[in-house]
Amino acid sequence: MVSPPVLSFSDRFRIQSTSGPFFKNSRLTSWAQKSDNHPDTGGILTEYLTARPLFYKCEKIQALFVSKKGNRLAIRTTEDNMKNLVSRADLAAHFNVSCHTLRHTFASH
Repeated sequence: MVSPPVLSFSDRFRIQSTSGPFFKNSRLTSWAQKSDNHPDTGGILTEYLTARPLFYKCEKIQALFVSKKGNRLAIRTTEDNMKNLVSRADLAAHFNVSCHTLRHTFASH
């Protein structure tokens, strides 16, 4: 099995590749800032990209996260999944937990 390119962080990272099974004719861009609180993000993404073809037929999809059918994951699906997970976790938060609040928390803490 061919391994995806190693994802490394500087302040920001950008991976550009015009060949290879994972990023063929595509560009993966992330504005995730380097953080001591999240040192394993690059490794987690690398593992996900390595395992993803085993479960989904999505070699030509440029999206990072894909649905069960191998298509780009819809925003509404992500929101519904988050809502279900939060209700199952029975969180007693004084604010609404959503994809946006997680994104904001990651960016600001």
